[in-house]
Amino acid sequence: MKEIAFLILISLFLAVAACGQSVRKDSLFERVGDTGFVRVEVKSFQSLDARQQQLAYWLTQAAIALDPIAYDQFSRFGLRQKRLLEGIVAHSNGVDPSLDAKIAEFTKLFWANRGNHNELTSQKFLPRFTFEELQKAALAAQQNGAFASRYADLPPLATPAELNREFAALRASLFDPNFEPMLTAKSPRPGQDIIQSSSNTFCESATLADLNDFHEAYPLNSRVVKGKDGKLHEEVYRAGTPDGKIPPGLYTTFLKRQ
Repeated sequence: MKEIAFLILISLFLAVAACGQSVRKDSLFERVGDTGFVRVEVKSFQSLDARQQQLAYWLTQAAIALDPIAYDQFSRFGLRQKRLLEGIVAHSNGVDPSLDAKIAEFTKLFWANRGNHNELTSQKFLPRFTFEELQKAALAAQQNGAFASRYADLPPLATPAELNREFAALRASLFDPNFEPMLTAKSPRPGQDIIQSSSNTFCESATLADLNDFHEAYPLNSRVVKGKDGKLHEEVYRAGTPDGKIPPGLYTTFLKRQ
């Protein structure tokens, strides 16, 4: 799925570049640590014909649609973490500007890496605030209207008790440096293999040995899951159909032996 998003962005970039779009010297918008955020201005969009504009628009929409899938594939906690951070940032009460700035900084890095593992090094990065500070900020944000509606396929967090339970479930994934420290662990811990030591969810509950003699039917938009019955199956991400007869979601198909 990451490969598809990359190809979409490359296609959009090439479409813009073909129309003579120049890069401005002041394109650096903001920097957080060693991560820079650049401003992309596409003034040449107006010079495209209608067909080219439609292509650019729908490529952009496709990239946006892929965004939650990327978080879900990089970590089983990714979407839940994203919901939590975005709810706090969007509903801050401004009581503690210093804490708000720390949470906003971490959220920007989280967005840039599609989770709390560095996209290049695969290593987990930690926030500069404490669990208690984040919990306090989340409860205040909830009072300001955060978490009141569904987020992707996640249900609302309607009460402080529900929010606190969510915090307890996410605590290790956000604050423990030894919990799933690598997005993709090329040197797994003793007693574990590469799949078991990695935070990504391309193969859930399975081991490297489980995958022998199996192949995916949809390798770019699916993940392999080992069920409670010990059987492997493939969960395929589908966008659904325009008529709504096939809704978007994960669809299961059983893997075949090679």
